[in-house]
Amino acid sequence: MAIPKIFNLQRSRHDNRLASKLGKASVIPLVIALVMGILGGYLFGSSGTSALQDQVSTLQGQVSALQTQLAQLQSETSSQRLQITALQANRTALLGQVSTLQSQVTALQVDKAMMVAENQILRENITTLLSELENLRRGIGELQTSPSYWKAVAGILESQGKYAQALDAYQMIVDSTNASQDDCFYAIEQISRLNKIVPPNSDPELANPYYAIVYIFKSVNVQLSDGRGAAYSLTDQEIQNIKNQFETVSNKIFEMTRGEIVMEFTFRIVDTPLTKVTEEGSNRVNWPMWDDPAVMWMLNDFQNSEAKYFNHFMVWNPRSPLVPAIAGGAGENHVGVAYYPSGWTDEFFVEVVVHEWLHCVDCMMVRIGYPDYLVPNPDGGRDQGYHGSDSQVDPDYRRPAGETTWYGYYRHIMQEHITPRMWRRLATEYVRPS
Repeated sequence: MAIPKIFNLQRSRHDNRLASKLGKASVIPLVIALVMGILGGYLFGSSGTSALQDQVSTLQGQVSALQTQLAQLQSETSSQRLQITALQANRTALLGQVSTLQSQVTALQVDKAMMVAENQILRENITTLLSELENLRRGIGELQTSPSYWKAVAGILESQGKYAQALDAYQMIVDSTNASQDDCFYAIEQISRLNKIVPPNSDPELANPYYAIVYIFKSVNVQLSDGRGAAYSLTDQEIQNIKNQFETVSNKIFEMTRGEIVMEFTFRIVDTPLTKVTEEGSNRVNWPMWDDPAVMWMLNDFQNSEAKYFNHFMVWNPRSPLVPAIAGGAGENHVGVAYYPSGWTDEFFVEVVVHEWLHCVDCMMVRIGYPDYLVPNPDGGRDQGYHGSDSQVDPDYRRPAGETTWYGYYRHIMQEHITPRMWRRLATEYVRPS
C-alpha cells in the first residue's frame, strides 16, 4: 500500500511544476505581443529600435528554450507514467504471489497440526503394541521354561530327523533352573542317546577358554616328628613332563566336554622349598600346610592374578614315604595334586587332575545358580551292580565291567549333566570369589 502513495505524491509534484512552467511559457508571448503593439510605431521610429529588436530576439530565444524544456518534461512525464504503470503491475503480481504463499502457509500449518495429531495417535498405538508385545513375550518365556514344552518340541524335531535341534531342546530342560530333578534326569537320558548321533565340536577356536594357573613346587624339604622326611628337587625334565601332562589334561577335557571347553594353563615355578606338611600318620597323606611360606606365596600370587584365572593347581613331588597312595584334593578355586606318589603313571596323574578339577566345576556351577544335584559329585561313580543308597552316588550311571578308569563317568558328567550353555555361562559369567 506504501508504493502507490509515493508514486501519487511524485506525480502531483511533477504536475505542479509542469503547470507552473506551462503558465510562464504562455504568458511571455502575450506580454511581448502587447508591448510590441502599444509601442510599435514609436519604437520602430525611434533610435532604440535596434535595442528593442535585440531584446525581442533574446526573449524569443528564451521562449524557444522554454518550449524545448517543456517538450523534454512532457517526454519525461510520459516515461515516468509508463514506469509507474509497470511498477503498479509488478506490485499487483507480487501481492498475488504473497496471497498465494499465505494460502500455502495456511495449508501447511493445517497439515502440520494434522500430522502432530496423527503422530500422537501413532505413539499411543506403539505404546499399546509394546505393552502387548511384552505381555506376549512373558507368556512365551513362561511357556519356554516349561519342561513339558521342550519335551514336546524335542519330540517333534526328532520325528523330523532334526537331531541336533532335538538335542538342544532336551538340553534346555537341564539348563532350566526351575525344572524338577525327575525332569532333568529324563532329559539327561535323552541327551545321552542323542549325543551318540550328533557330532561334537572339533574346532578348539569355537570352544570356551578356561584359564588356570599351575604352580609347580620345585623342591621339598620336610622332616616329620616321627622321623619320616623328604628332601627332593624336581629336575628340569620332570618339570617339563608335568607341563606335558597338563597339555594332555587340556586335550582330555576338550574331548570330554564335546569341544565346549579348552583349558589354557599358565605355569609358574615356586622356587621356595615346601617345608611344612600335616602329620597324618604313616598311612595317610601328609598335605602341605596353608601357613607354609611357599604355599602362602602361591596363595598371594593367585589372589593378585588376573580375574580371568578361575582356579589354580598346586603340584608337588613329596616322594615316599610322605604320600603312600593317591594324593589329590580340591576346593572351588584350588586343586592340589601330588606328583608321582609311589605307583603312579602319567595316565593316572592326568585322571586325578581331571577328577579334582571336576570338584571345582561342581562348586562353580552352584555359584552361578544351578541346583546342587544337577552336577554329580566326581566321587559318586560306582561300578555296575552297585545298589547302595549313598547320597553322593550318581543314580543314573554305573561303570561297565572291564573299564579300568573313571573317564566314562567324567564324560557322563561333562556331556550329559552339563550342557553347552552351562559351559558357556561358566566361562563368561563366573566371578572368582575374593
